[in-house]
Amino acid sequence: MERELGVVVDTPPRINYSKCPEYRDFRAALWRVRHADEDIPPSVSDQEEGDGEEEMVMVSQVRQSLRCPISQMTMVEPVKNPACGHSYSSAAIHQLLQVRGGGSTISCPLHGCNKQVRASALIRDEALEARLKQAAEPRIFL
Repeated sequence: MERELGVVVDTPPRINYSKCPEYRDFRAALWRVRHADEDIPPSVSDQEEGDGEEEMVMVSQVRQSLRCPISQMTMVEPVKNPACGHSYSSAAIHQLLQVRGGGSTISCPLHGCNKQVRASALIRDEALEARLKQAAEPRIFL
């Protein structure tokens, strides 16, 4: 029955869908929403299929803004929420915690994140502090 529906049982679903033109168009439209000036990366089916053995290579590139998602200003004394990994300016998140959560707990203010922010759990974001320091250094172009 699977063969009648065009589904190959031993092939991962992402490969089956990636061959469908409607899926490719939908994937490209989604990509353009957030990456208008970038080319869409190749899908799994666009990669060469070696000798039949599936090789998975995970590549992760995280682009972290130096702007506080709450104040929309350059972060000052960034702190990280260990529950979700999002960072905020210390003063901004603590003020939001006071206003919305009585100082203790609120939902993460980033759209789409359903994790909780607890004042007692916030930790200093040393990596982001280093990036902020590096970004503030003058650059000399020769």
